[in-house]
Amino acid sequence: MKRFFCILLSLCLVLSLAACGKKTPEICSYRVKLERTTQEEKTEDGAAILTVSCELPYLAVVDEKGNTLTDRVPEDMAGVQQTFDDGVRAEIDAMSDYDELVNEAKQALADSETYGYDFQPREIEVKTPEVLEKKHFVSAFANGYVNLGGAHPWYLIRAWNFDLDRGEFVTWEDLTDDADAMRAFLADQVFAQIDEQGIRDYFFDDMEPIVRKLEYTQMYFDESGLNILFEEESIGPHAAGIPAFAVPYDQLMPYLNERAMNLLELDGTAGTADPLAGGIALAQGMPAYRAVLQEGGTFFSTDAGRELTLEEIDKALADYDDISVTVKEFAVADLDEDGREEVILALDTGFDGFFEVLHEKNGTVYGYSLVYRAMQALKENGLIAFSSGAADSGFGRLRFAHDGYELVPVTYSESHTDSAGNFSVSFFVDGESTDEDAFQKEFDAFWQLPDAEWHAFSSENVESVLQ
Repeated sequence: MKRFFCILLSLCLVLSLAACGKKTPEICSYRVKLERTTQEEKTEDGAAILTVSCELPYLAVVDEKGNTLTDRVPEDMAGVQQTFDDGVRAEIDAMSDYDELVNEAKQALADSETYGYDFQPREIEVKTPEVLEKKHFVSAFANGYVNLGGAHPWYLIRAWNFDLDRGEFVTWEDLTDDADAMRAFLADQVFAQIDEQGIRDYFFDDMEPIVRKLEYTQMYFDESGLNILFEEESIGPHAAGIPAFAVPYDQLMPYLNERAMNLLELDGTAGTADPLAGGIALAQGMPAYRAVLQEGGTFFSTDAGRELTLEEIDKALADYDDISVTVKEFAVADLDEDGREEVILALDTGFDGFFEVLHEKNGTVYGYSLVYRAMQALKENGLIAFSSGAADSGFGRLRFAHDGYELVPVTYSESHTDSAGNFSVSFFVDGESTDEDAFQKEFDAFWQLPDAEWHAFSSENVESVLQ
């Protein structure tokens, strides 16, 4: 992957680094910007076998109007840019080698064809959802996942804390005069938040030495305090996700040195607001949906190919122009049977028939537009009914990817017309061929299942349902 990410961040550098001049430039400042790139490896028939999608921070220099400078960048600022961008690049390069991933994916595809099992495309995605920008300091956090064909993807986290004055990355140990005391304090905060919620059983019995040493952690700052995240499966099983703990500034400040106070622009009165709840913040969950539905956050529309707010949801229906779209109702169900619920929005376009499914993965909410025939009924257990004609109907589940969804039939009928014009219908139950009576019995049983509960779309209902 090194070659890919070198190209990736080189593009960012072309945009942000200048041919450093010695004349006095206009007033300049730093800004962190994000660059999103996608690279796919495909078979000859166009099927993707490897997709690498990254949204990474880079350091830009802007003028007093906020315009990014592509030249006239002061020499010292250009050097700071390069240090930051090189550091980000080094972290990402360390993940794996892109050429090796391509070769592995091709071999896995060939093996699947030889031995008759389903090939699972390889995916890597990295996004940067958190950036704190101060005059002298930057803190950025990136998360993502790597799916290399195993039983489940593994999640990755990276954080960068950067002193703009000195042009160097810093750790929490650089920001305290007593590292042992601060380490003990942070570990105590982790255990206190675990015990407060009564969830110690969620973690490994032997996690204490790792927590006490703050091993396998990534830490970043936001406006409220310090966030401590443990890497996947370091202190708990895969089901525990990415355990995250938040320590507010009012509790943290006694351990910070003068350098930290200056970089974070703390004056000794920070943290007067109520402390953060802390606790275990998994890399997925209802807070991400609430941010989209209540707080003006964005979701990535796989149909529009870009991020949208809820107010822009009409753009998600890319094939339908000049229609007004609002959210009428919403429901919550586990559509892909992965143990985590999706949010389904019923859209009012002047007539019924459209849905937007929100599926969260590693902190990113993806949106998928469905028409009525793709989801004629939604059951409490996440099964959906579909139909493309009287002889082509059934029920099944959805599977989600970064660029679209797949409808996976479970029990269904399928029509055929041969070259002579003869019409026939095949029937399947749990994916196995069967007769019409067995199919109809299972389909009738589906319609007797409890329906998902639909709620009128309102801020109050979103708050109460999306706990």
